[in-house]
Amino acid sequence: MSNKINKEKKEAIAKAMLLLEKEVSKCIKILKELEKKHPEDIIIKQNLSVALHRDNKPLEAIKHLKQAIKINPSEFSNFHNLGVIYEKQYMLHEAKICYFEAVRLKPDAHFVFTRLGHILFTEANFKDSLKAYNSVIQINGKDAFHANLGKGLCLSRLGYKKEAKACLEIVQKNKTKDIETMKGLAFLYLDLGILSKGIELSRRTEGEIIFSTKTKTVKILRG
Repeated sequence: MSNKINKEKKEAIAKAMLLLEKEVSKCIKILKELEKKHPEDIIIKQNLSVALHRDNKPLEAIKHLKQAIKINPSEFSNFHNLGVIYEKQYMLHEAKICYFEAVRLKPDAHFVFTRLGHILFTEANFKDSLKAYNSVIQINGKDAFHANLGKGLCLSRLGYKKEAKACLEIVQKNKTKDIETMKGLAFLYLDLGILSKGIELSRRTEGEIIFSTKTKTVKILRG
């Protein structure tokens, strides 16, 4: 009987998630009904948090992930997913706590270290940000693209320009089209004093810019 219930539950979850893109409210309704029947089921709560976040209800999504964590505090993915929601809500302190717990539970989660590196960099904690990006490179290979970009930015901020340029050489091998990554690359060019490439890339991603070599500030003139 339990196998039959589990099969029906899995089929119902799958049916609900098929509605996620076009009929998210129906997806949420089905998952909430399932949650009433199976209040201790972590999978249902995880999928419900995804649907609620998609429906622009982050606080509800957070609530369900916290419930999942209470049921099973050793499941790293719940901390990662909770951190992602917090980060998207610009609750960086809370996101950072979740990410630290996630990598404690799963030390080889290089993608979580990448997120930690980003947050720590925005806090101007360049030393710890550098440690996070180095962890990514150790786990995911010396050519890890985003980690080398972040590492280069940290090294440049810390005054290690030669080492930062070595990271830049690795990054340049990858022809990215991702806008946010191109912005980071432009910033690294500018920070290292490679102004022509930095300004050219910034124009493509942001608009006309004026860069001050004295203050290292950028003024953007949008079209």
